[in-house]
Amino acid sequence: MQTISVRSFRANLTEYAERVKGGERFVVRRRGRAVALLRAVSPAEQVREIGLLEVRQRLGYTLRAAERGTSWVVTCHGQPQLMLTPVPASLVETDASEVA
Repeated sequence: MQTISVRSFRANLTEYAERVKGGERFVVRRRGRAVALLRAVSPAEQVREIGLLEVRQRLGYTLRAAERGTSWVVTCHGQPQLMLTPVPASLVETDASEVA
């Protein structure tokens, strides 16, 4: 699993959405600390929806909500693109050497 910075996530949001649809997973880090997990959407999941544009505009709010336990289905033109979820404790690392 790869880690990415908030800056990289914001700048390349659409690219990460496509890569997640292809099966990749990413941990988003802010100041070296894991704040959210990006993964593919499962059809059975019932969580809050947020548009790709809104994520870009309100990224700080969205990531803080994920840190507090909120999961989001990120959509583009009404189609689920990726899941933005809290990072599981098993994936939280203190080493930020992999941040893109």
